[in-house]
Amino acid sequence: MSFLKKISKARWWLLAFIVILQIFILVISPEEETLGGGIKPVYLHVSLTWTGMVLFLLNGLLALGVIVSGNARMACWQRRIFLISLLIYGAGFLISMYASWLNWGGIPWQEPKIRTALNVVVSGIGAWYLRELIRPLKLKGATGLIPLVYLFFGGRSPRMVLHPNNPVATSPIGIQSTFYFLFGLAFLLSLWAIWTHHTQTEGC
Repeated sequence: MSFLKKISKARWWLLAFIVILQIFILVISPEEETLGGGIKPVYLHVSLTWTGMVLFLLNGLLALGVIVSGNARMACWQRRIFLISLLIYGAGFLISMYASWLNWGGIPWQEPKIRTALNVVVSGIGAWYLRELIRPLKLKGATGLIPLVYLFFGGRSPRMVLHPNNPVATSPIGIQSTFYFLFGLAFLLSLWAIWTHHTQTEGC
């Protein structure tokens, strides 16, 4: 709680603005022909998942830098971005579970995309705790690569159970625009979280 008290009112107002804008866009967003209003949580799930993927990739690049250089400052940034990427991607995964239940009446665990997301979250949590336990800096950096293995190589399957192939690109322009606007806002939210964590915590 002391961490939260240190955050300035201006920063809280910025967070409120981002969240309110996300809610506003969700309210006015177009429905989909098949899913109807069930696409609303999908919008949010996709925006958070995309943001988490970008941050995981950035975390991986920093992890490689830490492995090569052993730079302590870079390791601090890698730890910070690793944490935020895990939280945001995890939130996107939880929302996808709700979206699956809402639109399909259950969670199709046999779906490759869902299995991949679950593996990323579980491996990410495990890698995070492993990072906190070990001491060598380069090994700490290496843990950031673990969820990337599952993210980019763990779900390569041509078989889809319920997920359509490339649904955003094949959607009408209004739906595409909603996905991209919410992705932009989710990315701003992640930058807010990283910036706040950096300025409100000492060291790493």
